[in-house]
Amino acid sequence: MEIETDIVFIDTGIFERENFLRGHKIKKISELSKSKAIKVKLTDITYREIKNRMRKNLETARVLYKKFGDTINVDAKILKNDADFNNFYPLKKLDTTAIFKKLEIQLDDFIKDSEIEIIDSSLADIQEVFEQYFEQKAPFHEGQKKDEFPDAFTLSAIKQWCKKNKKKVYIISTDNDIIKYKDEPSIIPLHDLTVFIDTVSRKHESEKIVQKIMDSITGQFDVVKNYLIENYNEEIGYQISQNYIHQFDVLEYDETPIIEKIELENIYFSDIGKDSSTVQIVVNIYLELNLSYIDYDMATYDREDDIWFNANIENLNLVLNTEFEFEASFEYEFDETELIDIQFTGIDNLEINDITNLGD
Repeated sequence: MEIETDIVFIDTGIFERENFLRGHKIKKISELSKSKAIKVKLTDITYREIKNRMRKNLETARVLYKKFGDTINVDAKILKNDADFNNFYPLKKLDTTAIFKKLEIQLDDFIKDSEIEIIDSSLADIQEVFEQYFEQKAPFHEGQKKDEFPDAFTLSAIKQWCKKNKKKVYIISTDNDIIKYKDEPSIIPLHDLTVFIDTVSRKHESEKIVQKIMDSITGQFDVVKNYLIENYNEEIGYQISQNYIHQFDVLEYDETPIIEKIELENIYFSDIGKDSSTVQIVVNIYLELNLSYIDYDMATYDREDDIWFNANIENLNLVLNTEFEFEASFEYEFDETELIDIQFTGIDNLEINDITNLGD
């Protein structure tokens, strides 16, 4: 990928995927904006959508938090006998209104500190938007038309801004309808924030030096792989088990899954400094994991006593190919343009991207 412009619009879905302001990638976008490496912009529609998604996520959190509190209050009440756990009974009430007000302030501070410009959506061409709607052009298609109008007005506003300023821009989004938008050559849709950050970082450093660092980091993959196995085996098992909780009531899982092999898929720069770098590493981990779950197929439920009868505990052996992504840090030393030493220093932000069950 080659950078065609330093102007980038960020869509709502990117903020939501990054847990709004917590994700390391959105923080890196902020750093790049403050350093003038890129110019970040939002439409006022996106700004309002971000706040709306915050509200929805807080409501989901409120429901889950209450359910969790009710569950431990009954099913884990034995812990009340231990003074260290007394503060959990009852759980502190969740004030989502107060939390949302804090998040609003944090969002506004983030926009100001990151020098992000908000573009007025009144630039949008209303007639053009409705023509897209009636002709079912992107971002419209058969489905949730109400939800597609904000995207359409956002794209139209960006298009008119590009015409007015004679600029080309990126729009980074998780929305497939925006990614498919090809009607305006001045708007370049992207879905991969990692690749964008990597490319911008490379552009602002000497490509020759960057390549030396990348080659050395790639050469140290065995060191990284062994560190991952020794220090993150339990975390890998935990993250996989959380994906299966939605399918089964998981009782237990192997805290140390059997890792057969780890293959390097990709390495992307997320930060490059004079004496240290951070990279995003994507790996495929082939492993076996044992789960125990409750099988309700032959069970009956007593609503009055809130009890299941004849529920069986089943064991499940999973043979999986999993994709994980994580940050790896390296320190190095240069003699002018020659790399004379490089050391791997650690892993952070391990996240699962995908699971393929090889036993299916």
